[in-house]
Amino acid sequence: MSYFFGRFPLHPFAESLVKALLVCETRINGLGLKLFDELIDVKFVREDVASYEQFIQKLAEIVCIRTFLAMDWPNGTSFEHEPTAPNGKRPELRIETSDAVYLIEVKCPRLISHQWKRGAADGQIVARALPGQQMKAIAKSFFADAQLPKDNNLKDFLTSSEAKFESFKSHKPTYGILCVIWDDQMYEAISPLKHSRCGLLTPESWLLGEDGTVQTFPSVDGVMVVNHFGVLTAASREEPVRHRADPFIITDENHESNVWCESYWGKEIPNFILEGFDAYPDHAYEGIDASKGKTEIIFWLNKKDDDPA
Repeated sequence: MSYFFGRFPLHPFAESLVKALLVCETRINGLGLKLFDELIDVKFVREDVASYEQFIQKLAEIVCIRTFLAMDWPNGTSFEHEPTAPNGKRPELRIETSDAVYLIEVKCPRLISHQWKRGAADGQIVARALPGQQMKAIAKSFFADAQLPKDNNLKDFLTSSEAKFESFKSHKPTYGILCVIWDDQMYEAISPLKHSRCGLLTPESWLLGEDGTVQTFPSVDGVMVVNHFGVLTAASREEPVRHRADPFIITDENHESNVWCESYWGKEIPNFILEGFDAYPDHAYEGIDASKGKTEIIFWLNKKDDDPA
């Protein structure tokens, strides 16, 4: 962080970060400074991938918090950062209006090493569309080196969010929203969540409880899959950002929309939440955008190392 703030005028990345933190500070006194202090506490050098990913995870948290706090909330809305639930768990945000409560959690998986493996693999298993070990057996039959699904990450994110949301009680409708930051290959998150034969947010989920029934997440109304990992990594390296003019602001300016994956058991969220994230429901992309589709297996047609340039 000393690099970004070490000279005047500020680096564009630092200026955008400060503006985002000011939005947070305006809504919740002290929050902008708290988030900045937490960001500074992340010590990293570029060669240390784990610490750099931790830095990106904190930036992802700031992006999503800023996006929620910047929405056009009615007068009298209360905002609380990391509220303590009756069970002691603490989600990212609790927002309460006169007629509803919104609970928000933000997650960002470690994607850099995953991206490296994806680039080297000759195939990819995206979702557990067949029971047991059948998908792995298919992978071994067709591929020398297949990339396996990221569904365990998503299962852990949902489990954590459920634990954080479940004990909040209100007489008002309460919406539980999990935001997950991903890269351009959004199908890697959408397929494990919404595939009709195995999705974690569907009645056919591969995740079963001890009694053999589908494990549900009743307090999580859905997952906002946010295509922002590449934005944050590029901006933090001072590289051109392809589809966001400001790395901390989500708009439809250079349109690369996000995806709302509603749970089968969830409530329909208000449209202004979708608008704030420039998002559409997952079914809106069917047959239109493969990067946001639901699939099981991908064959990557890579050029051989000894192929002519």
